[in-house]
Amino acid sequence: MVFVESKDNTANPWKSIELYVGDKEINHNHIDVPIILSDSDDLSKARYYLYNLERPDYPAAANYYRKFLESKLKEFFPSEIFKNNDLLELESYKLSKIFSICLTFLNNIDREIKELKVIHSYLFILLHPLSHFNSSVNTYKRDLKEIDNCIKEIFENGLAISIFNTLKFCVFKNNQIRLCFNINKYNFWYYEFHIDDSLFYDNSKRKFSKTRLICTKYYNIKNNILQPAKKLNRSTSNIKYNSIEDANAEIGKLILKTYRFYKSESSMKINVQLFDGIDWKNFI
Repeated sequence: MVFVESKDNTANPWKSIELYVGDKEINHNHIDVPIILSDSDDLSKARYYLYNLERPDYPAAANYYRKFLESKLKEFFPSEIFKNNDLLELESYKLSKIFSICLTFLNNIDREIKELKVIHSYLFILLHPLSHFNSSVNTYKRDLKEIDNCIKEIFENGLAISIFNTLKFCVFKNNQIRLCFNINKYNFWYYEFHIDDSLFYDNSKRKFSKTRLICTKYYNIKNNILQPAKKLNRSTSNIKYNSIEDANAEIGKLILKTYRFYKSESSMKINVQLFDGIDWKNFI
């Protein structure tokens, strides 16, 4: 234990910190790096039990890493994805469910955090630390160090600051959206869809997050006259797509067969509409 000068405006200008030896892989070589502990949060406790040469406790370390991830992942990822079908927040202790939601979300926005996949591969260690501890202490220690290195990359080296800052939340899952196809000023087609996942728009890629769309209703305005609507049962509807971009492209092809002069909207101009409780409003 060492003492360093504190930056806090307190009566005691010093605070204690603990230094331990960790390791980091650079170009397939492992080098020693200092591990500095000055707080008593879950991550600091996990590192204390992992790197303490006199009193290591690997099951305790795994448990604190689990608690840290349960809290930090929900802080790191958009809060809208952690809602159940009733829009209530998921219970924080369900780490396996939280991981599943996070990885699905990354896939939906075409992003990858390779370190998160590595941690996910060690999920059994975090959920069942005592049973894993009985197999091999050295392997257990090595795996926990790998988890710790991944946590550093995600949450301490800047990745968490920038990866989601170009996303804009649109609407929660299990809601309705509408695609509007403007043929000309006299003719329009409308398709209403149920969406399975919460919808986001990526301003940098100019595209929507992937989600399954199931058509529940479609209708059109022909020569400024509203035509009868066709309603579909969600469970039996055969008009389904895996993304808004797919729906826009495929429906555009159908419209083009009738209106040869129709120009399909590009991904940055897709006319997505959200229902505000009274009327449909354009999202973009």
